[in-house]
Amino acid sequence: MQYCPKRIVDAAPPVTGSTDVAPAAAVSLAEVPPQPRGQCDIVIYAEPGLKGLAAPTSEDQPTLLEAGWKNEIGSIEVKQGTWDFFTDDNYSGSTMRLAPGSYGQLGADWFKKIGSFSCTSPAS
Repeated sequence: MQYCPKRIVDAAPPVTGSTDVAPAAAVSLAEVPPQPRGQCDIVIYAEPGLKGLAAPTSEDQPTLLEAGWKNEIGSIEVKQGTWDFFTDDNYSGSTMRLAPGSYGQLGADWFKKIGSFSCTSPAS
């Protein structure tokens, strides 16, 4: 399945998290074979405040480079599950764990610095 970012034109939901990510340059996330598990759903955004191009996914992303999202995530909305985000490809480098919520500001350490992510604890 291929994910295509969409332009968000409505007002973003209130931001309740304390994390920020960078804008996305590509239009799709890498295709990853589905894994049997509970519910894991997120939306990554190209701009802070849950704005700009958006790409929803429920699949782990070991490398965002091929999809054009490496170092391009500006904010994140975790809809279901707990997700780990990594600065490098293949789930390596520094790690940030996010529970369900809206993260419109990721801070300097994570803004446009995410190379891969995975769901570590699906919602039941």
